Amino acid sequence: MSWLIAGALLAGEILFQFIGYLSLTAFEILAFMLAFTWLVMLFERLNDYLEPIQTYNYIVK
Repeated sequence: MSWLIAGALLAGEILFQFIGYLSLTAFEILAFMLAFTWLVMLFERLNDYLEPIQTYNYIVK
């Protein structure tokens, strides 16, 4: 997923600088959304490492 986000950021950069398709505002919004999504995914992964999932086995009688 990180590689997809990096590819999308690179595509946005190309569309903004070289082709001129995106405006500065659209580029900044797109880049912020992708970077923020990546940070949220990173924090979720780090949280999983810090607090492993506890499974409870319940026995129903």
